[in-house]
Amino acid sequence: MKKIILLIISIFITAPLCVCQTSKKELPTSFLYNLSTRVEQYNLNAQLTRVGNETRTEVIEGDTLDFSDPIIGELFSVYINKNNTGTWTAMDNGDSIWQLQINSTAGNYMMLLFDNFYIPRGAKLFVYATDKSQTYGPFTDENNYPSRKFSIAPLKTNSLIIEYYKPFYVREQAALNIRSVGLIGNSLEQKSYDGFGTSDPCMINAMCPEYADWCNQRRSVALQIMVFPNSDSTARRASGSLLTNEKRDGKPFLLTAFHCLDRNNDGEIDQSEKDDLEYWVFVFNYQSPNCSNPIIEPSYEYFISGAVFLRGRSYYPQSPYKTGSDYALLQLKRKPPKNYNVYYNGWSNDADDITETGVGIHHPQRDIKKIAVWEKIASANIAWRGRFTEGGIQEGSSGSPLFNSSGYVMGQLMSGNVFNACGKKSRGTYGRFDKSWHNYGLHYELNPSGTNSGGNGVNLISMSGDETCKQNWHFNNCDDLHTSANVGVVLTPSIRQYDGVYNAKDFITAKNTTIQSGTKVVFEAGNKIVLKPGFHAKAGSTFIAKIDDCELGCYNGKGRSEDEPKMVFSNSDSEIIKTNVNNINAIGNDAVIRELTIYPNPNNGTFSIKLSNKNSEFVKITITDIGGTIIYNTDTFTERVQLSNPPAGIYIISLIFKDKVLTSKFAVL
Repeated sequence: MKKIILLIISIFITAPLCVCQTSKKELPTSFLYNLSTRVEQYNLNAQLTRVGNETRTEVIEGDTLDFSDPIIGELFSVYINKNNTGTWTAMDNGDSIWQLQINSTAGNYMMLLFDNFYIPRGAKLFVYATDKSQTYGPFTDENNYPSRKFSIAPLKTNSLIIEYYKPFYVREQAALNIRSVGLIGNSLEQKSYDGFGTSDPCMINAMCPEYADWCNQRRSVALQIMVFPNSDSTARRASGSLLTNEKRDGKPFLLTAFHCLDRNNDGEIDQSEKDDLEYWVFVFNYQSPNCSNPIIEPSYEYFISGAVFLRGRSYYPQSPYKTGSDYALLQLKRKPPKNYNVYYNGWSNDADDITETGVGIHHPQRDIKKIAVWEKIASANIAWRGRFTEGGIQEGSSGSPLFNSSGYVMGQLMSGNVFNACGKKSRGTYGRFDKSWHNYGLHYELNPSGTNSGGNGVNLISMSGDETCKQNWHFNNCDDLHTSANVGVVLTPSIRQYDGVYNAKDFITAKNTTIQSGTKVVFEAGNKIVLKPGFHAKAGSTFIAKIDDCELGCYNGKGRSEDEPKMVFSNSDSEIIKTNVNNINAIGNDAVIRELTIYPNPNNGTFSIKLSNKNSEFVKITITDIGGTIIYNTDTFTERVQLSNPPAGIYIISLIFKDKVLTSKFAVL
């Protein structure tokens, strides 16, 4: 029997518990320890004086258009960090927790803007409402950006707690400097004019079954919480949507309206406006679970902090650019994690692909996601104009995509009669995608190879959209899966991920594939990963293989194969794989790579615990229900657990070691 080289670099098995900004979800550490320390408080005495509508009217190509940029909140400067305020608590095992409670006197929501944000590897940050009703986190080193700018999405509260957890073995210092607290809305007692449930009654929830054919497109649309700490200290809102590009390399390009960024209305995006983009928040999946308007507001949990301005063109006749299509192309500072289940829209640069009808998907009034049916009435030099036969648009819809009947993006919303959204003359004006492409530079990012660039109508191309999760991945003769350069054959589906992370619902196979030195590539599959002859990770590379599921498409929820997940190395591949970690040798065809397994699962409350290794120093076992209530707690390691008459439901078990925490979800029937 030939020796099989099994490489396990990093395994994370986590269970979905609460809202967060990454794909890993867990309760704040203080909840697990039942920490009851009295936390220092910071009281922000503020008043909102600028919240309200700001509307301007422009005459473009003989048509009078309304542009609405309502202010939904204000930013208040603070100087808060873990070195000058807050409460530190030392734990018995050497860990430490820093907490600070921030209270406000105004607004429906609170959000935080950091101008120096850095989390060391192994440490975690959580932000949650003081009553523990809403939780974001953990934020980890995966959320670090070179600029060190970061924002936390709004929480519906007047009092929140920021909590930093530092394990005993973390020596590096965190940086957590809050520059501004954002207060959004009016007050918790006074219903805001703008926000959840405030759009006009004719607005149609995007999740209604009669619009099921637009399921892919609706997953692309984001609510933009636009904050301007460097410009006018306001918070505003709009809409945007993800786009694919010709390379299909997974870069998170987002299309929105230029006027959303241009605070001083000069037709240019200056450096301060670019710096403001570092703090914007993009919220996906902010929508109803069905066609009815929900009673409880959906969470902002699926958010991305920050973006970079790439290219755009103003619509102002008086601007240096004369007239333009009012588009802005941004790149999000990180790709939406797999559990966001987003979609990258296809598009067309061919004006002839505009159809007589289509839809717009948007967030009016900062409300949940809505859909409107659009009927073309005219085409102008820079815009498509149409009336809405179902639904409509309002303030906040700016930047949202217009789709033709084939589901391709044909433009983004410039303006409309937003104050007559439900009237018979409800209409909208969308900047033309084809004009943005051929005349105003959009092709530079979406067509990086230059094979279909510009040309005033020549080199026409239509692109279909892309999923972030695939059923399967098959790689053959691939030289570099990280940079998308020098890739040979990538079998179905033919797509390359710019950050080297490949997610599959079922399995991933790779043959004659090289992971280059200095790059990081991650394979994540719900069932198994098969590395065939010729697979090679060079010295100095990082290759991570994880058994972890992803959501596929519109109607496929989370869940695993009933078979035990496996990583399989081909028997005929005896090549030594050298990386920056130690190899693990295994004999045989199959190797289970889960660190923590609960079996049987489901069970009746009695089950066994299986660990792949137990080299770390054990601290305790904790079991909570799905709401976070602890029902079992022991500091003695046991391989057999027997719960006392637990109700049927989903539970989370946490095995806490000094250098890590392993979690798994199990069901009691």
